[in-house]
Amino acid sequence: GHGGDATPMFFPQIVSGIHYGGGETQPTRREFDVAIQGEGFFEVQRPDGSRVYTRSGEFRLRPDRTLVTSSGDEVMSDAGTPIVLLPNGGRVVINQDGMLAQGTAPLGRLAVRRIADTSQLRPVAGGYFVLPPGTPPPESVEDPELLQGYLEASNVTPLREMVDLVLISRAYEANQKVISSVEHQIQKTLDALG
Repeated sequence: GHGGDATPMFFPQIVSGIHYGGGETQPTRREFDVAIQGEGFFEVQRPDGSRVYTRSGEFRLRPDRTLVTSSGDEVMSDAGTPIVLLPNGGRVVINQDGMLAQGTAPLGRLAVRRIADTSQLRPVAGGYFVLPPGTPPPESVEDPELLQGYLEASNVTPLREMVDLVLISRAYEANQKVISSVEHQIQKTLDALG
């Protein structure tokens, strides 16, 4: 729900409550990057016609102006069709509810689907999830909260980044020691000269 009180002030992007894959958002300022705040998954159609789901809204345009994922698969509209931009239509605006528009021309609404039982999702290549065969198709999230120009930061800092951080801070400490001993030498030299 939207309790709001316990949410720390300095993280306006975080929705209270735990969501599947819902992390912090990071600004990218790219036109086709979209973060889902709160629940929901984007619906994507692979070349074989199968539907897959992802939290990653790192989208781009194919040469035919179809909106696709970073892997090149078609991003679905709420109507279950690909989203195609107008030639020379100008900048795309994506509203909080997922409506896309170029200027005054509406292009459709991004499908944001609610997966009732996220434990059924199976990870597949491309950062996607699939539902097992025979699962009823997921319904739409009623009031999705999308942010254009943002991507969801991964929830878990990979071990590799943690290791890098430790190494960087150690190198920094070592440098500080070298600097202070060099300063000490200079001071001693100056004293001797004085």
